[in-house]
Amino acid sequence: LVVNETLTSTTDVVICASQLPYSWNSEIYTTAGTYTVPLVSAAGCDSIATLNLVVNETLTSTTDVVICASQLPYSWNGETYTTTGTYERTFVSAAGCDSIATLNLVVNETLNSTTDVVICASELPYSWNGETFTTTGTYERTFVSA
Repeated sequence: LVVNETLTSTTDVVICASQLPYSWNSEIYTTAGTYTVPLVSAAGCDSIATLNLVVNETLTSTTDVVICASQLPYSWNGETYTTTGTYERTFVSAAGCDSIATLNLVVNETLNSTTDVVICASELPYSWNGETFTTTGTYERTFVSA
């Protein structure tokens, strides 16, 4: 009398999320996990096949940047940007899967304003924004907005 043992096999598979669904032994898998499939061997005996499925997810990152127009061009991940917008780059992670990086870039434009002041000589010296003026003239100042 010959008694054949139940045959077992284990398959370890690591895939990227973009490779789902995964097909194995005529079954379709859509999530990571350990799956067991009962089969019949060529000798007509029970056979058990186990799949250890690991799914590496897509990596994502978001970078929010607010700059002044005077700071342009802006460089990010090897690219140069000159306008407000949402930009996306796709890379390959160390695990060989997609890695998606998103840049939300806001470019604040330069604001210009003019203040015309007419005063009498008796009102001198004239103070404006912490500065004192004693003569007629055109004065230009640069400020950093909050």
